[in-house]
Parts: sequence; structure tokens; C-alpha cells
Amino acid sequence: MKKNTKIGFFTDDFINISSHPGRSAGLYIFEISGVSVLSGSKVFFDENDYVRAAPGGQCGCGRGKSPGHGCFRFKNGVIEINENIKKLNVGDSFYGCEVVFCGAIGYNLERKLSAAGVEVFLTGEPDIQKALRSFLNGTLENTFGK
Repeated sequence: MKKNTKIGFFTDDFINISSHPGRSAGLYIFEISGVSVLSGSKVFFDENDYVRAAPGGQCGCGRGKSPGHGCFRFKNGVIEINENIKKLNVGDSFYGCEVVFCGAIGYNLERKLSAAGVEVFLTGEPDIQKALRSFLNGTLENTFGK
């Protein structure tokens, strides 16, 4: 990896790695250099993180079910997404992350991340801090493709 790299963990609670990125509350992003953590920041997803699927960029299935609102809602601090309509917006730079971690991932999101040059790292370790330390030490196993 480059000298300074950003890595992100899909998460529901910013403690554990999400097993379902499409229903994550956000990303816990760390800037790393070698085996050192330089900084950490929490990004909460909002309606700007999701692309509109309906004509005109609007849909009527979100908060209040009125046009112009996002097609997701918060329930107990977790985003619930109507995944038939909404997809996570992965552009050229997904919050600057070169690697994102999750417990599992769907085909469409994996393809979007890959096309954007973001490496997907699947892990069975649920604890973000433990996974981060193991990753930095080179002992975290990537189960992607296995």
C-alpha cells in the first residue's frame, strides 16, 4: 500500500463490522501509514449517499413516502433501504477509501466498488478495532472469493 491509505469499515454502530453494507449506518474510516493509524473518522450515510433510480432523481418510497425524499429510513439507528430502488452511490472516490471491510457483500455493490478501484475485504471478525489491528499486522484473512 501507499504511504498513507484510507480504509473504511461498513458499520451499523461504529463498533462492529456490518454484515450487510446496503443496510449500514455508515463507514468508520481510518487513515493509515504502514502499521500506524494516523486518524479515524465516522461518516454517517444520508440521502446524498444514494443515487435516485426514478426519473428526475426522485422516488416516493422514503421518509414520508413523498417525492424528493430518500428511499431509505432510519430504524433503531440503522438505515433500512429498499434495495430494489436505491443503491449505494459509489463514485470514483468512495470517501477516499482504497479498501472497505464488511462481513458479506452483494454482487452489485461489489462490482460498483471494484469498478471504482476500491478493494473489498471480507472478514469474519466483527470487531472493528480488532480487525484494524489484525489488518495492520498482516494477520487478518480476506475471505473474499473463497
